[in-house]
Amino acid sequence: MKGIALTTAVFLPISCVLFLILFAGRSVLYPWVRTPVPVKAAWLNVPFMSLRIGLGVALLYWVALRFSRAVFDEQPGAADSAEARNRRNRLATALLVLFVVVLSLWGFDLVMSLDPKWYSGLLGGYYVVSTLYTGFGLVAFLTIRANARGLTSVSPSAIQDVTKLTFAMCVMWMYFFFSQYLVIWYGNVPVETKFFLRRFFNDPWRTMAFVIFIVGWLVPFGYLLKRLTGRPPTAHKPLVVILFMGWAAIFLERILLVFPALAPVPLAIRTTDEGGEHLEQLVLLGEQPADARPIGPRAAWIRSPTVSRDGRTVVLELGRDAVRNLHRLDVATGAVQPLTDDPEGNFEPSLSPDGRRIAFTAFTSTITVAITSRRFGPR
Repeated sequence: MKGIALTTAVFLPISCVLFLILFAGRSVLYPWVRTPVPVKAAWLNVPFMSLRIGLGVALLYWVALRFSRAVFDEQPGAADSAEARNRRNRLATALLVLFVVVLSLWGFDLVMSLDPKWYSGLLGGYYVVSTLYTGFGLVAFLTIRANARGLTSVSPSAIQDVTKLTFAMCVMWMYFFFSQYLVIWYGNVPVETKFFLRRFFNDPWRTMAFVIFIVGWLVPFGYLLKRLTGRPPTAHKPLVVILFMGWAAIFLERILLVFPALAPVPLAIRTTDEGGEHLEQLVLLGEQPADARPIGPRAAWIRSPTVSRDGRTVVLELGRDAVRNLHRLDVATGAVQPLTDDPEGNFEPSLSPDGRRIAFTAFTSTITVAITSRRFGPR
């Protein structure tokens, strides 16, 4: 079974390419790349993050490949020397330590820093455990598949042992989640609670969270608990279904972790009538209705608010009549800066991913519409 598990090492070069793709999109994914956080700048900066992740990946993958080669060099049926066994044990120990340390850093650096104001001391361990949940399930599936094709003859008791590890990681996965949830719920600190409020109390993420709980934990927990209380079964089709459910749930769980952090700042337009005059104002919505706050000036017309990826700037149409021009609004201060001053108006702004260019519609005549691009902000 060791050989089956180590065949997954062929994915390591592919994952290196995926890391390079992730690094290329760092300015789009991570707001602290575009707008550094002063109190965390010593840790959250591109050179240092690249160095520690690159070094961690290099060490982890190097030890993993060395260990795989040492195992594959074993001669079937031949007695191992004490030196070979000791070498494999040393590599296995180093691989285990590096796996926990490096994947914990991935959880902190690649996931938690998507929202640089939120922090969790347990997220690294949670990320490690959830990865082991899928990993042990993959070993069980590959073993069952190899047996079905006649490539190996692994006993049902050995498959049952890997299933026990999958069950243990399933329980630990939910244990780490509940431990984090309980601490944040009890502390009730807004900078921490917003993480759960956004994912568990707002649709569609609330629905996805319940699907993950049922498909990824409740059903697998019930089936695996029943399977492990009896003799090792020889039929494994139900187990394969459970394993695929767990993988699907972890995939959705990764989406639940990442996508809400990338969602734009929620905005609404509030309308009022004062002395017969129609006025509108932009409102920044919060996690709760009481958290909503108005930003920027009131005007007769406010249309097409577009939020930058870092959530700090809004570009919108603003005007006192039907002729509206584009303005830039600072979310923190409410300060407004005019961007265009066209007598016929400019409309429908759209920001580039890096926030440095803006495309908009300009009415150059009564019948012609032109799409214009303009650079603003630092180069």
